[in-house]
Amino acid sequence: MSNEGLKIFMENLQSMIVSLGFFILIGWVIATTVSALRHKMNIRAQTELHNRLLEKFGSAGEFTAYLQTPNGERFFENLAAERTHPAGKILGSIQKGAILTVVGLGLLLLHVLYSAVDEGIFLISGVLVLALGAGFLISSALSYRLSKAWGLLSDADARERRRLAASESLSS
Repeated sequence: MSNEGLKIFMENLQSMIVSLGFFILIGWVIATTVSALRHKMNIRAQTELHNRLLEKFGSAGEFTAYLQTPNGERFFENLAAERTHPAGKILGSIQKGAILTVVGLGLLLLHVLYSAVDEGIFLISGVLVLALGAGFLISSALSYRLSKAWGLLSDADARERRRLAASESLSS
């Protein structure tokens, strides 16, 4: 392939990468919007359920007695805040970081392979994507350490969840 042909190929490749990036951005915006709407609907349904449950109690004594049961404790925890286990978010951050790091390294490899005709788009893109990937990985490592230090990722929690799941399956 001549130098002129390689230059045309690189121009086409760059425009394809920009187009692909645009469609990925649009997909991400749509996925984020759908996720936010789903989360909003879940919160609304949960609030409605809690309100109906609160309306069923005739006196403060009944409500206090209910709060002292295991179901009442879970109800109160759910009222306080939505509890998501940090392990899922940490795992998602690791996945994003790994993918972005590999893509960034691939772009840097393309820069090295086509350095004669590359006008710097692969270098700039590769460094930016690699930095994003490294940022996700560093963030997940920090989140893991903080979650462990704050007791959010304790082995006791996992054992308790397994015990509750086993007792519920036995009672069914």
